[in-house]
Amino acid sequence: MTDQIFNWTRRGVLAAGVAMSLVFGAVAPAQAQTPPGVLVVGQIAEPKALDPAAVTAVNDFRILMNVYDGLVRYKSGTLEVEPSLATAWEISEDGTEYTFTLREGVTFHDGSAFDAEAVKFNFDRMLKEDHPYHDTGPFPLAFFFSAVEEVSVVDPMTVSFKLNAPYAPFLSNLAYPTGLIVSPEAVKQYGKDFGRNPTGTGAYKFAEWEANAKVVAVKNEDYWDGAPELEALIYRPITDANTRIAEMLSGGLDVMVEVPPDSLQQFKDDSTFKVLEQAGPHVWFLILNTREAPFDVKAARQAANYAINKKALVIKDGSIEWLENPILLLDRLYHYLNMDFEVGKPARYMIWDHDHDILDAAVGFYKSLEEKLGTADFTAIQKALGSDAAPAGFSGDEWAAVRSAHAGYMAGTELLAVLAHIASSTGFFELAVQPDLSIEIPERLTEESLQKRMAKVLVPPPVAKSDEILAASGGMFYPREAPGMDVFVNEGDHFEAGDTLYIVEVMKMFNKVVAPFAGTIEKVLIEGDGAARWGLKSV
Repeated sequence: MTDQIFNWTRRGVLAAGVAMSLVFGAVAPAQAQTPPGVLVVGQIAEPKALDPAAVTAVNDFRILMNVYDGLVRYKSGTLEVEPSLATAWEISEDGTEYTFTLREGVTFHDGSAFDAEAVKFNFDRMLKEDHPYHDTGPFPLAFFFSAVEEVSVVDPMTVSFKLNAPYAPFLSNLAYPTGLIVSPEAVKQYGKDFGRNPTGTGAYKFAEWEANAKVVAVKNEDYWDGAPELEALIYRPITDANTRIAEMLSGGLDVMVEVPPDSLQQFKDDSTFKVLEQAGPHVWFLILNTREAPFDVKAARQAANYAINKKALVIKDGSIEWLENPILLLDRLYHYLNMDFEVGKPARYMIWDHDHDILDAAVGFYKSLEEKLGTADFTAIQKALGSDAAPAGFSGDEWAAVRSAHAGYMAGTELLAVLAHIASSTGFFELAVQPDLSIEIPERLTEESLQKRMAKVLVPPPVAKSDEILAASGGMFYPREAPGMDVFVNEGDHFEAGDTLYIVEVMKMFNKVVAPFAGTIEKVLIEGDGAARWGLKSV
C-alpha cells in the first residue's frame, strides 16, 4: 500500500486537507531542498503516540500506515477490502465467525515472527481487561471490535474471530488503523512506552523520534510486498499553518497537510505545484457530554434538539445561510433553558458571567444596529454589512467599525450550524412526531430495497428470550403516556397482544413498544423513568 501512496518520481508534494477530501500535489525538483530519496512531510502536530490501538488522530495515522500492516487493507483509491497480512478468510454461514489464513514468512521489524499468536495478542490486549498488557492503553477505538467475543489460534498460521452477532463492518474495521498489528515482543519489552518505540511489519521501520522536531522511518528492505522506492520518511510537526506554507514554498517540505482553504489557490496558481484531489471517507460528529453541565440535564439536551430552527436557516450547497441572527437565537436559547444570568446563582445553572457579558454586548449591538438601519430582517442587515458603502446615518469610519464588530461577533457561530448540518445530512428534518406520539416517516425510508440495505449494515439487537419483550433501540424508558397518568402495566397485570407496555424515547422520537403476544407481567426491571440500553422489559 505504501508504494501505491508514494509511487512518484518527482520530489515535492503538497497535501491539503479539506473536509471530506485529501489533496496531494507535486513541485519541480529544482525547488526541493530536502535530501534525495527522502520524503519530508509537514504535519499539523506532534504525534500523540505511535501505537495504532491507542490513538485516534489522522495526524498519527499518516505515520502508522507506513510502519504497520493489518490483516486486510483497502484497495488503493477504494473502500474495497483486500488481503494484507491475511491472504484469505472464510465467514461462517451465520456471519458470526471469521477465519483468517495468515501470510507465511512475515516478521516484525524486531525480528520476531508474525503468526496467529501475535494476532490474538493484539486483540486480546485491546479487548480484555485482564490481559497482562491491557494497561498499555487506554484504547479509545476498541469499540470498533466490541462484537468480538473470542480470538482463537486454530494453528500457527490460522486465526479465528468469534462475534456475538453478525457485524457487517467487521472486515472494514480491520482495515482501519486501529486494526494494525503490532509486535507482541516489543509491547512486552517497552510496556507503556511502546507508543514511543513502535514495531510493526510495514514498508518502513521506525528509526527516530525527536520530540517536537521529527519522526523518522526508514526503508524496510525485507518488506513482504516489496521494498519501497524511498529511503526514508521524515514527519515534521509544524503547528502553525503559515509556517508550514513558508516551509513548503522554500523547499523545506515535500508534503504539506491541511493547507488553509484561503491559501490553497496560491498553490493551484503556481505552476511548480501540482494539486491532486481525491475524495476519501471521513466522519464529522458531535457528541454531547452528558457527564458535565449543561448537558448533564435532560432539559438542556432537549433544548439543544429544539434549537434547530428550520425557519431560521436554509442549507445551500452544503453551507448554512442564516435567515435569523444566530446571536439572537443563542440568546433566546439560554432564556428557554432558564439559564439567564443571575448574580449569585451557581454557574452550572446559568450562562457563565464572562459569556453573558459577551452575549449581552452582542445582543445590544445588533438591537442598536436594527434600530439604526430601520429593519430587523437579518438577510437585509447582512446584505448591508457586505458593502463598504456606509448607509445613511453612518460615517465611513463608523461603518467600518460596525462591520469589524459584526465579523467579531459572528466568529465561531459556525459551531451553531453543526446540528443543522447533521440534521440535514441524516434526513432528520423529514421526520415528524404527531400529537399521539406516532412517528411520521418519509416514504423513501420505507422502500423495501433501502430497508434491506440498512438491515445488512445495522447491528441487530440481542435475541429476546421466550419470556421477554424488547424494543428495537435503546433510549429513555417511560412507563406512562404522560406525567401524572397511570403506568401502562404493573407487576402481575395481564396484557393482550397489541397492548402498549412502555415507551422508549430516542432524540425526541417517542416509540410505543407493544406486546407481540399475550401474557402476564412477572417483573418490571426499570422503575420510573430511566435510560434503557435496549428498552428491555421482562414479562
